[in-house]
Amino acid sequence: SAASASPATISRCGIVFFENKERREVEAVVHSWAQHLERKFPQASNLRRWTLEICREALPFIEKECTEAVPSLDATLVSTVCNLTSACLLDERIFSGEDEQREALLAAMFWTSAVVWGLGGHLAEEGRAKLSRFLLPRLRAKCAEVGELGENVDLFAVYVHPESLSFAPLSSLLTPRLPPTPRSTSGKDNRSEAAREGEEGDDAGEETSEQRDEEARRRGRPTREGFKWEICGQSLYEIFIPTEQTVAEKIFLDQLFSVNKSCFLCGETGAGKTASVSAYLRELPHEVGSTTLRLTGKTRSSALQALLQRSLVRNGRASLGPPADRTQVLLLLDDVNMPSPDFSGEQRPLEFLRYLLDTGGFYDPEPLAFKSVRDTNFLLVAAPPHGGRPNVSRRQAKHTEARHIIYIRT
Repeated sequence: SAASASPATISRCGIVFFENKERREVEAVVHSWAQHLERKFPQASNLRRWTLEICREALPFIEKECTEAVPSLDATLVSTVCNLTSACLLDERIFSGEDEQREALLAAMFWTSAVVWGLGGHLAEEGRAKLSRFLLPRLRAKCAEVGELGENVDLFAVYVHPESLSFAPLSSLLTPRLPPTPRSTSGKDNRSEAAREGEEGDDAGEETSEQRDEEARRRGRPTREGFKWEICGQSLYEIFIPTEQTVAEKIFLDQLFSVNKSCFLCGETGAGKTASVSAYLRELPHEVGSTTLRLTGKTRSSALQALLQRSLVRNGRASLGPPADRTQVLLLLDDVNMPSPDFSGEQRPLEFLRYLLDTGGFYDPEPLAFKSVRDTNFLLVAAPPHGGRPNVSRRQAKHTEARHIIYIRT
């Protein structure tokens, strides 16, 4: 709209066109996505129809009944649903083409999870609860496995478990974070921890630590022994205890980055944004590089350009990409909405970032040439626009095809 356009745009407009209230852009996003997806996955024809039906009902409900933690556009929410679904369907470990019936069932389940997080990931706490109750009967009609969850289930607290072809609670992914048993110095009880646990297990009929570790190995989860080695040698600030929310964020960040989509995380001060993101960066595979830049009120767009040129290497005459030992680079921009607006109300570092995400590159002022940026994703972190922080403009939001908003709950 004209209210979100820059003065340079308005000065060149003879006629300003306002889009009507019809959601034609939503249908265009879904049709374009399904058209490309149906070439590899025949079951995508159902996903196209289901996505349109859900969005026609859910988007007006979100606008009227739910509170958005961050301003968003309908096309952005629908694009998030499509990209999350594509990320799951492109996983060759799950969708190998050997069992079409099983893969059709998994496609519906992953689509259900993508709808929940794509349409409600940016909502506040109360809005998520309302949306979960609204979507439950509608998703149950399209995916029978949703009906097995019960009537009062929180759709934001479950994930798809491909091995069992069912939804499982996110709490099942949490690693037991048990503190080490203190050693007795008085000589009263110098038995080993295994002996004590064995006696307790015999008396109370509970599993011993060896049995729990064996069950964890069978399920592919970290063992208690591995946790002790993990804690040993770490600084206090590096010890991160995951929660259901951070586990969910990691799952969907992995999915977004697997299809080369950037993400915007927003949460209240003290919600653990920086801690959870730092833990996520430490767990990145070796072939993925990462760099962090914390923005302030005085940050200029030249700082972002310097970050790109410092973190990436030249691949050709006018192209920047990851170093030779990396296949991808993840750039973390913390406090991304902190730069002060200029006289026209625009935040120049964000405008530089918007242009970069929109065009896939930027103009280098020294050689006056356009440089494309490839194999690079952005993880943007910010607090809501209050306490002196500027708003994220609609002009910034309308170019967010690759910036998906997920709200971190406190």
